Amino acid sequence: MTDFKRDQYQILFEHSADAMLIIDHEKFVDCNEAVLKMLGYTDRDAMLSTHPSQLSPEFQPDGQPSFDKANEMISNAILTGSHSFKWIHTRANGENFPVEVLLTAIPFQGRKLVHVVWRDISERVRMEEELERHRDHLQQLVDEQTRDLIEARDAAEAASRVKSLFLGTMSHELRTPLNAIIGFTDAMKTKIFGPINNPQYENYIELINDSGAHLLHLINDILDVSAIEAGELAVDEEAVNIEGIVSECQALVQQRAISAEICIFTKVPNSLPPLFIDERRIKQIILNLLTNAIKFTDTGGHVHIDCSLSAQGELIICVIDNGIGMNEEGIETALT
Repeated sequence: MTDFKRDQYQILFEHSADAMLIIDHEKFVDCNEAVLKMLGYTDRDAMLSTHPSQLSPEFQPDGQPSFDKANEMISNAILTGSHSFKWIHTRANGENFPVEVLLTAIPFQGRKLVHVVWRDISERVRMEEELERHRDHLQQLVDEQTRDLIEARDAAEAASRVKSLFLGTMSHELRTPLNAIIGFTDAMKTKIFGPINNPQYENYIELINDSGAHLLHLINDILDVSAIEAGELAVDEEAVNIEGIVSECQALVQQRAISAEICIFTKVPNSLPPLFIDERRIKQIILNLLTNAIKFTDTGGHVHIDCSLSAQGELIICVIDNGIGMNEEGIETALT
């Protein structure tokens, strides 16, 4: 190495912002001002007289003695040419701090010196620890939210089971006497055991029968809603004649429509083929739509039932009335 190059190297070494040292046979032989500033030393000779391990706590974070590990790292650098790692050093005031170390072997007069670069990573480690704390805090919040959601789900499932049990019991307890009432009034309406000689009683029987059928219908609706919520609604599909179903539904609400002076018009093309659907469910849907249409149509109004097939072969049933209707907000609420 020429004197010029040696001088250049010395200038770079002395004025580098990174802390630089030279190790020869596991001893410091030179260091720059950045090392003294980093460690808090004022006497260069005092600092150079120490073993690398003496500028560190007794043990490194992995539990290995600093003396043994320092010698191991230096030996690795000499064998491999360079070696980088993290290290805990100790300042002159006893404060420990983390550094990133780069050791590079340099051939010199038949032996190998080790060029050392230290970079104080205290701020980086502090930020990493801060991020880790934030991550742990967020994870704790997520765990708490997840636990709350699981508890809420379990409570909802338990409530759903209780509701299903209640509805099942209620349906049995209510439908049994209702079916008996409907059966007895049906027998009385048909005068199977003889005539009823009082027209007023016949009217009462009709009212009792209709009210019982209405209550049974409401109970079945409640049970259907419960089954839908539980995903257990059974569908019994079969080939049915939609014209017959529409006529039957019209007949069931005809008396109510007549009482309200509402006309019901049906339009069911004869060309409609038998449809593979659940007869009870489609009848229930049409009846609900008709009942709602009659309820909200003024006296003297009209209700239309139109049936058709789409180009894709889907059944389209439209129940149209001239009632008060709904605004956009009302439609959105009804469909949620």
